[in-house]
Amino acid sequence: MKKLKKKIHRLEVRIQKDTQKLAKLKAKLSTRTKSKTKKSKSTAKAAPKKKGGISAAGRAKLAAAMKARWAEAKKTGETKLG
Repeated sequence: MKKLKKKIHRLEVRIQKDTQKLAKLKAKLSTRTKSKTKKSKSTAKAAPKKKGGISAAGRAKLAAAMKARWAEAKKTGETKLG
């Protein structure tokens, strides 16, 4: 009977400690999620990043220039890279 009472007491103590640990972890989690939501709101308000790139007309000019360059290289026989 004494052994059983000791086991019960140990389990109660362990449960109490674990509930305290759980409460601490939940508090940490809630502070982290709050800080993440604050960060995401601030980045959402920032100006959207410009999608860099080149216009269709610019691409067409580059393509024509590259074709001309390669055609010239083929004529002179300088097709090796490097």
